[in-house]
Amino acid sequence: MISVLKTGATEQSLDSKLSDLKSKIRDRKYLNNAIDRIASVLSSRLVEAHGVTGNSAEFMLQ
Repeated sequence: MISVLKTGATEQSLDSKLSDLKSKIRDRKYLNNAIDRIASVLSSRLVEAHGVTGNSAEFMLQ
């Protein structure tokens, strides 16, 4: 695993977290929600980066 870990408790905690993440990745609903959230955050950041205010249709036409 990771060689920098010094205690068994930390390694056990990491194993537990990895196990939890693996099970979440296998869950379609969780994965779809995560993808939707990523898309939403990226969209918001793009809009903020372009300084869009007012009518969102105007932004789409630019």
